[in-house]
Amino acid sequence: MTESPLPPDEQAENDPTIKVADHVEAPATPASPPPVESPDAFDDAPTASSTGGETLSSTFPIAVPLITPPAITLAALCEALLFIAAAPLTVAELAKAADVTTEEIAAALDELTRGLQAGERGLRLQSHDGRYALTSAPPAARAVARLLGLSRTERLSAAALETLAIVAYRGPVTRGEIEAIRGVDSSGVAQTLVARELIEAVGRRKGVGQPIEYAVTVGFLRHFGLASLNELPPLGEVNGQAVEETWDERLRGVHETAPEPPDSSVS
Repeated sequence: MTESPLPPDEQAENDPTIKVADHVEAPATPASPPPVESPDAFDDAPTASSTGGETLSSTFPIAVPLITPPAITLAALCEALLFIAAAPLTVAELAKAADVTTEEIAAALDELTRGLQAGERGLRLQSHDGRYALTSAPPAARAVARLLGLSRTERLSAAALETLAIVAYRGPVTRGEIEAIRGVDSSGVAQTLVARELIEAVGRRKGVGQPIEYAVTVGFLRHFGLASLNELPPLGEVNGQAVEETWDERLRGVHETAPEPPDSSVS
């Protein structure tokens, strides 16, 4: 009777010449790790840090493409600069920021003015004394006041309005010229308008006494919803005579008379 063969393990116990390893499958050889490229391999490749982005990994920099913003017109660029400016800007300041000539800026501001007016936009380009600023359109005044919680504007007296008109149409003017046109003392009214930032002292006139000259402010334009003094309406006539002619008659000979009284409105 033929004996059945023993299992390999028992055969190995009976026969030392048989190795167990010959009958047991050897474990698979672990795969070698992928070769790591030298950091020098990335020297020529654009990385996040070289394009302005943040590098997520110092070992494997991520290439970020440089995105170029779309081009805008010079008028739109002026609008952006005026929008973020903390104060009105001159043509020279805009030209320096935009890296163009002042002539190009002047043309762009004209284009911006036309665009804001024709497009029924909520902004207006305001110009005064060679400076430009963006302001809200006059029709939006009530909504803006409600949004900002502004109280109702105090009405100006007839004397204040009369003085303000003289300064707006004839400025810069001295207090003596204001009083010659009005026929009454105007020191208190002038002080009130200065305090309300509707007029301001812009210098002293050369001559006897060197009186202070007054002109309207940007606040005056905002108060009356004007983009510039060019939008002032005509003065019209009083008793059949043009207002400007009446003023000229009252001012005639002012500079040849005695020195103007001391002006204490502005120190």
